[in-house]
Amino acid sequence: GSVLLFTFAVERFWKLPDPVQQMMVYADYDYSEMVRASTCSLESKFDEFTFYDRTRCLTLAPDKRNFLILGDSHAGDLWYGFKERFPDVNFMLASYPGCKPLLHPKSKTRCVDLMTFVFKEFVPNTRLDGIIVAGYWNIEDVAEALETASFLSKYSETFVFGPRVEYREPLPRLLARRMLRTSAPGNSDDWAVRYQNSYKKDVDRVFASGIHGEHITYVSTYQVLCNNPCILTDADGHPIERDDHGHLTRAGSLLLANLVGPLVLRQPSAARH
Repeated sequence: GSVLLFTFAVERFWKLPDPVQQMMVYADYDYSEMVRASTCSLESKFDEFTFYDRTRCLTLAPDKRNFLILGDSHAGDLWYGFKERFPDVNFMLASYPGCKPLLHPKSKTRCVDLMTFVFKEFVPNTRLDGIIVAGYWNIEDVAEALETASFLSKYSETFVFGPRVEYREPLPRLLARRMLRTSAPGNSDDWAVRYQNSYKKDVDRVFASGIHGEHITYVSTYQVLCNNPCILTDADGHPIERDDHGHLTRAGSLLLANLVGPLVLRQPSAARH
């Protein structure tokens, strides 16, 4: 974005409009608290499974339905929205950035240790009402994602969340650039749509046709967020994504939970143990 780089270069000479400055705050977004970065969705500086706080992250609530959110950073940023939107449900979180939720993960030792614990110890020995599986998926992941969902579905209703809409630049920067040219509301035109990564739409298509089975539901996050027109901001103008990899802001996490929550929580699901 040459226009945006230009605005950075001249910012010292004149003040950017307040709405543009507020939008650019999201380009350097502090997401650590919303994903429980030091306990349940560990960042790279917590590079051992021993840092994962099982007591805080995987405690069942006897008086609520219990759901596990499992995956990489695309699972971590789901937790905030579900927790806030549905306080009558207990949402637990097992997440590492870069750690796809697969039975046979090909990642760092901490990822292998976490997934081994979840698949071999926690899930088989825990009565769960639902499992949400989310990852930064590619087309080649579909077979292993189905294998993983099939395993988990033996123990609980399993919801596989597909890829999100992704842009070639961070969404807040694209929106800030447009705001310098027009005062149009966040979702009123196709400015950001031009910068979409079309590959993620292909991934969604492959997952939608390939992820199926008894007690397995595929949730097309892509279609939910980009069903003509694509959703760029919430009703208050806050961008729903914070970077160019589809990671959600708090506003985006709340919005997505609100849109897909009725599907995931549509009926009490009996744990199968």
